[in-house]
This record gives sequence, structure tokens and C-alpha cells, in this order.
Amino acid sequence: MQKNTNSSSSTKESGVVPEVLKKSIKRALETPSPSAVTASSLFKTILVARQPVEIWIVVGKDSDYIVIPGMYCSCPHFQIKVVFRLTDEPCYHLVAVELSKKEKRYYDLTSQIDEKILYDILYEALTVGRSSSLRRVLYEEDIEP
Repeated sequence: MQKNTNSSSSTKESGVVPEVLKKSIKRALETPSPSAVTASSLFKTILVARQPVEIWIVVGKDSDYIVIPGMYCSCPHFQIKVVFRLTDEPCYHLVAVELSKKEKRYYDLTSQIDEKILYDILYEALTVGRSSSLRRVLYEEDIEP
């Protein structure tokens, strides 16, 4: 098996180039969409894990979306349009997370969530679209999503 030393071409061929995505998120932060502003201002962004990477949930009107800042979102816009490079515009969920971090307007549930609850939240968000486990944690803390 031969080792591929040309990492830039293999990254580009496989879909989203992280540097391009990060630049487009930075551009989108200059004039964020109304959806991104709403998600941030209504505290719809929730930090659920810090290690090994930050994992966020953005509570949308129809679904909960998993976000890894600057890299990934589980929403259809990202999965189809961004990954297949039909657009370089990031989804509003990625922008909302960055905006929330910048303005310090988010819920940090990392101390309330253990590994099993985190798994349940992520699994439910991916398979059902909404996480009842996340809502249980939020309601235990008396937080309205």
C-alpha cells in the first residue's frame, strides 16, 4: 500500500475543505442570517462535549442538529450542499454556534452530561431528529430549549 503524501488534493476530492469552510463561516459572521441570530439570541445552542472535540446541539424548529464548530453539521444543507460543494455558504447552525460562542450566549451542559447521556443525545438527534435525553437534562436544570 502506498502512502499518499499529497494531502491537499485528497482533502479537496473528498468534499469540504476545512479552511474554505472556516473562511465562509467567518464571512457569514459579518452579516449573520436571521436564523443564525435567532438561534443564538434565544439560546438554542447547547455545548454538550468539550473533549475530544467540541460538540454542540442546535435546537432547530423541526430537528436538533449536531455541530462540530468549523467542520460539521448534521443538517441536510450541510450534508448535501456543503459536502458536495454545491455552495460554499455554511448552514446557519455552524454560524449560530460561532455567534453564540462570540457573544457567550449558549448553554453549557458538559458538567451535567456523562458519556452515556451524550451518546443518547447524539444517537437520538441523528436517528429521530430530536433528543428526548437532551430535553430531560434541560428540564432538570429548568432550562427552556
